[in-house]
Amino acid sequence: WITDQLSTLWQPFLLGSVVCGVLLGALAYCLTMLYWRWWVGRQWRRRKHKSAAHSSPTDQ
Repeated sequence: WITDQLSTLWQPFLLGSVVCGVLLGALAYCLTMLYWRWWVGRQWRRRKHKSAAHSSPTDQ
């Protein structure tokens, strides 16, 4: 029974799997890039605030 069903459904199943894989891969890539940009921006802001707090007008 299963082999009879798979013999007619393997092509749409394969196509759907490839489409889902490509779409989910692209979504994961975009989300990772957005998270990375947020993380780097956060680190830059922290570093900027930390250096501004350590420097005083008398040091210059």
